[in-house]
Amino acid sequence: MFSAENLSMEITSFWERIQNLCKSNGITQRELSEKLGYGARNLEIKIQRNSLPNIAELKKLSEIFGVSFNFLIDGLEENERRVVRNSDTDKFFVPVLNQKLSAGYGQYLQEEPQVIGYMEVPRYLKQFGENLALLYVDGDSMEPTLRRGDLVLCDSCGYSGEGLYAIMRDGDGYVKRVYKDSGKFIIKSDNPLYPTKEEPQDSQCLGIVGRVHYVLKHID
Repeated sequence: MFSAENLSMEITSFWERIQNLCKSNGITQRELSEKLGYGARNLEIKIQRNSLPNIAELKKLSEIFGVSFNFLIDGLEENERRVVRNSDTDKFFVPVLNQKLSAGYGQYLQEEPQVIGYMEVPRYLKQFGENLALLYVDGDSMEPTLRRGDLVLCDSCGYSGEGLYAIMRDGDGYVKRVYKDSGKFIIKSDNPLYPTKEEPQDSQCLGIVGRVHYVLKHID
Protein backbone atom coordinates (compact mmCIF):
# COMPACT_ATOMS: atom_id res chain seq x y z
CA MET A 1 0.00 0.00 0.00
CA PHE A 2 1.12 3.56 -0.61
CA SER A 3 2.62 5.01 2.54
CA ALA A 4 0.79 7.82 4.33
CA GLU A 5 3.81 10.05 3.72
CA ASN A 6 3.82 9.47 -0.06
CA LEU A 7 0.08 9.91 -0.32
CA SER A 8 0.28 13.18 1.62
CA MET A 9 2.99 14.40 -0.77
CA GLU A 10 0.83 13.55 -3.82
CA ILE A 11 -2.19 15.41 -2.41
CA THR A 12 -0.04 18.40 -1.45
CA SER A 13 1.37 18.57 -4.99
CA PHE A 14 -2.15 18.41 -6.42
CA TRP A 15 -3.40 21.37 -4.39
CA GLU A 16 -0.23 23.36 -5.11
CA ARG A 17 -0.98 22.81 -8.81
CA ILE A 18 -4.56 24.07 -8.33
CA GLN A 19 -3.35 27.13 -6.41
CA ASN A 20 -0.87 27.93 -9.19
CA LEU A 21 -3.65 27.59 -11.79
CA CYS A 22 -5.79 29.97 -9.75
CA LYS A 23 -3.01 32.58 -9.75
CA SER A 24 -2.30 32.26 -13.47
CA ASN A 25 -6.01 32.57 -14.29
CA GLY A 26 -6.75 35.39 -11.84
CA ILE A 27 -9.21 33.32 -9.82
CA THR A 28 -9.33 33.40 -6.03
CA GLN A 29 -9.83 30.20 -4.02
CA ARG A 30 -13.20 31.57 -2.86
CA GLU A 31 -14.28 32.11 -6.50
CA LEU A 32 -13.09 28.65 -7.50
CA SER A 33 -14.94 27.13 -4.55
CA GLU A 34 -18.17 28.77 -5.74
CA LYS A 35 -17.59 27.69 -9.37
CA LEU A 36 -17.32 24.11 -8.10
CA GLY A 37 -20.64 24.48 -6.29
CA TYR A 38 -19.07 24.52 -2.83
CA GLY A 39 -19.66 27.02 -0.09
CA ALA A 40 -17.22 29.96 -0.02
CA ARG A 41 -14.76 28.23 2.36
CA ASN A 42 -15.28 24.58 1.39
CA LEU A 43 -12.30 24.48 -0.96
CA GLU A 44 -10.04 25.95 1.69
CA ILE A 45 -11.23 23.29 4.12
CA LYS A 46 -10.56 20.51 1.57
CA ILE A 47 -7.02 21.78 1.11
CA GLN A 48 -6.42 22.00 4.86
CA ARG A 49 -7.68 18.43 5.32
CA ASN A 50 -5.61 17.11 2.37
CA SER A 51 -8.81 15.77 0.80
CA LEU A 52 -8.80 14.94 -2.91
CA PRO A 53 -11.77 15.82 -5.16
CA ASN A 54 -13.87 13.12 -6.78
CA ILE A 55 -14.04 12.46 -10.54
CA ALA A 56 -16.92 14.90 -11.16
CA GLU A 57 -15.03 17.66 -9.34
CA LEU A 58 -11.84 16.89 -11.28
CA LYS A 59 -13.75 17.17 -14.56
CA LYS A 60 -15.10 20.57 -13.47
CA LEU A 61 -11.61 21.75 -12.56
CA SER A 62 -10.40 20.61 -15.97
CA GLU A 63 -13.13 22.66 -17.67
CA ILE A 64 -12.62 25.74 -15.49
CA PHE A 65 -8.86 25.95 -16.13
CA GLY A 66 -8.89 24.59 -19.68
CA VAL A 67 -6.29 21.93 -18.89
CA SER A 68 -6.35 18.18 -19.43
CA PHE A 69 -7.57 15.77 -16.77
CA ASN A 70 -4.12 14.15 -16.91
CA PHE A 71 -2.38 17.44 -16.14
CA LEU A 72 -4.47 17.85 -12.99
CA ILE A 73 -3.47 14.34 -11.88
CA ASP A 74 0.30 14.50 -12.35
CA GLY A 75 1.21 18.00 -13.56
CA LEU A 76 2.69 16.71 -16.82
CA GLU A 77 1.94 17.96 -20.31
CA GLU A 78 1.38 15.20 -22.88
CA ASN A 79 4.89 15.51 -24.37
CA GLU A 80 6.43 15.37 -20.88
CA ARG A 81 4.31 12.35 -19.94
CA ARG A 82 5.50 10.38 -22.96
CA VAL A 83 9.11 11.05 -21.95
CA VAL A 84 8.51 10.04 -18.32
CA ARG A 85 6.57 6.88 -19.16
CA ASN A 86 9.16 5.71 -21.64
CA SER A 87 12.27 6.69 -19.70
CA ASP A 88 14.38 4.21 -17.75
CA THR A 89 13.78 5.72 -14.31
CA ASP A 90 12.30 4.51 -11.04
CA LYS A 91 8.93 5.91 -12.08
CA PHE A 92 6.18 3.74 -13.54
CA PHE A 93 2.80 5.21 -14.45
CA VAL A 94 -0.46 3.32 -14.93
CA PRO A 95 -3.78 4.58 -16.33
CA VAL A 96 -6.76 5.59 -14.22
CA LEU A 97 -9.97 4.37 -15.88
CA ASN A 98 -13.43 5.92 -15.76
CA GLN A 99 -14.73 2.63 -14.37
CA LYS A 100 -16.01 1.80 -10.91
CA LEU A 101 -15.85 -1.61 -9.25
CA SER A 102 -18.78 -2.27 -6.99
CA ALA A 103 -18.24 -2.98 -3.33
CA GLY A 104 -21.99 -3.38 -3.12
CA TYR A 105 -24.72 -4.77 -5.35
CA GLY A 106 -23.21 -4.33 -8.80
CA GLN A 107 -21.63 -1.80 -11.14
CA TYR A 108 -21.90 -2.13 -14.90
CA LEU A 109 -18.51 -2.01 -16.62
CA GLN A 110 -18.17 -0.37 -20.01
CA GLU A 111 -16.69 -2.51 -22.76
CA GLU A 112 -14.38 0.33 -23.84
CA PRO A 113 -13.34 2.30 -20.75
CA GLN A 114 -11.61 5.66 -21.14
CA VAL A 115 -8.32 6.67 -19.56
CA ILE A 116 -8.89 9.78 -17.44
CA GLY A 117 -5.39 10.14 -16.00
CA TYR A 118 -2.18 8.44 -14.92
CA MET A 119 -0.70 7.77 -11.50
CA GLU A 120 2.71 6.58 -10.42
CA VAL A 121 3.06 3.15 -8.80
CA PRO A 122 6.12 1.19 -7.60
CA ARG A 123 8.41 0.21 -10.48
CA TYR A 124 8.52 -3.47 -9.51
CA LEU A 125 4.93 -3.72 -10.74
CA LYS A 126 6.19 -3.00 -14.24
CA GLN A 127 6.39 -6.79 -14.63
CA PHE A 128 2.64 -6.64 -15.32
CA GLY A 129 3.19 -4.05 -18.07
CA GLU A 130 0.03 -2.81 -19.75
CA ASN A 131 -2.10 -5.27 -17.77
CA LEU A 132 -2.37 -2.79 -14.87
CA ALA A 133 -5.01 -0.12 -14.34
CA LEU A 134 -6.50 1.90 -11.49
CA LEU A 135 -10.26 1.78 -10.92
CA TYR A 136 -12.51 3.46 -8.37
CA VAL A 137 -14.42 1.60 -5.66
CA ASP A 138 -18.11 2.31 -5.09
CA GLY A 139 -20.04 0.84 -2.16
CA ASP A 140 -19.48 -0.52 1.34
CA SER A 141 -19.31 -4.33 1.03
CA MET A 142 -15.51 -4.35 1.44
CA GLU A 143 -15.36 -2.05 4.45
CA PRO A 144 -13.20 -1.52 6.41
CA THR A 145 -10.58 -2.71 3.87
CA LEU A 146 -11.97 -0.61 0.99
CA ARG A 147 -14.26 2.39 1.09
CA ARG A 148 -16.19 4.32 -1.52
CA GLY A 149 -13.80 6.56 -3.48
CA ASP A 150 -10.70 4.40 -2.98
CA LEU A 151 -8.61 3.52 -6.05
CA VAL A 152 -7.58 -0.11 -6.53
CA LEU A 153 -4.67 -1.15 -8.73
CA CYS A 154 -5.65 -4.33 -10.61
CA ASP A 155 -3.97 -6.51 -13.18
CA SER A 156 -5.97 -8.30 -15.89
CA CYS A 157 -4.21 -11.65 -15.57
CA GLY A 158 -7.05 -13.72 -14.14
CA TYR A 159 -6.96 -15.91 -11.02
CA SER A 160 -3.61 -16.56 -9.34
CA GLY A 161 -4.52 -17.86 -5.88
CA GLU A 162 -6.55 -16.60 -2.94
CA GLY A 163 -6.71 -12.82 -2.73
CA LEU A 164 -8.53 -9.59 -3.50
CA TYR A 165 -9.80 -9.44 -7.09
CA ALA A 166 -11.65 -7.40 -9.67
CA ILE A 167 -14.35 -9.71 -11.01
CA MET A 168 -17.26 -9.72 -13.43
CA ARG A 169 -20.46 -11.43 -12.32
CA ASP A 170 -23.60 -11.41 -14.46
CA GLY A 171 -22.30 -8.40 -16.38
CA ASP A 172 -21.44 -6.28 -13.34
CA GLY A 173 -17.99 -5.44 -12.01
CA TYR A 174 -17.05 -6.04 -8.37
CA VAL A 175 -14.06 -6.03 -6.08
CA LYS A 176 -14.17 -9.03 -3.72
CA ARG A 177 -12.07 -11.63 -1.96
CA VAL A 178 -11.94 -14.81 -4.03
CA TYR A 179 -10.64 -18.30 -3.32
CA LYS A 180 -11.25 -21.86 -4.49
CA ASP A 181 -12.88 -24.55 -2.38
CA SER A 182 -14.29 -27.95 -3.41
CA GLY A 183 -14.45 -27.10 -7.12
CA LYS A 184 -16.07 -23.72 -6.55
CA PHE A 185 -15.04 -20.10 -6.42
CA ILE A 186 -15.97 -18.53 -3.09
CA ILE A 187 -16.71 -14.81 -3.39
CA LYS A 188 -16.52 -13.06 -0.04
CA SER A 189 -17.08 -9.51 1.23
CA ASP A 190 -15.18 -8.06 4.19
CA ASN A 191 -18.36 -6.40 5.45
CA PRO A 192 -20.25 -9.17 7.33
CA LEU A 193 -23.61 -7.65 6.31
CA TYR A 194 -23.07 -8.99 2.78
CA PRO A 195 -23.55 -12.72 2.10
CA THR A 196 -20.81 -14.96 0.73
CA LYS A 197 -21.46 -16.19 -2.83
CA GLU A 198 -20.37 -19.34 -4.67
CA GLU A 199 -19.83 -20.06 -8.35
CA PRO A 200 -18.68 -23.27 -10.08
CA GLN A 201 -15.15 -22.96 -11.47
CA ASP A 202 -16.57 -23.38 -14.99
CA SER A 203 -19.36 -20.85 -14.44
CA GLN A 204 -20.21 -18.70 -17.44
CA CYS A 205 -21.58 -16.01 -15.08
CA LEU A 206 -18.24 -15.32 -13.39
CA GLY A 207 -15.17 -13.74 -14.92
CA ILE A 208 -12.10 -13.05 -12.81
CA VAL A 209 -10.40 -9.97 -14.25
CA GLY A 210 -7.32 -9.90 -12.06
CA ARG A 211 -5.72 -9.42 -8.67
CA VAL A 212 -5.70 -6.16 -6.71
CA HIS A 213 -2.09 -5.24 -5.88
CA TYR A 214 -2.39 -1.80 -4.27
CA VAL A 215 -5.00 0.50 -2.79
CA LEU A 216 -4.90 4.28 -2.91
CA LYS A 217 -7.12 5.48 -0.07
CA HIS A 218 -9.65 8.27 -0.45
CA ILE A 219 -9.51 10.87 2.34
CA ASP A 220 -12.78 12.63 3.25
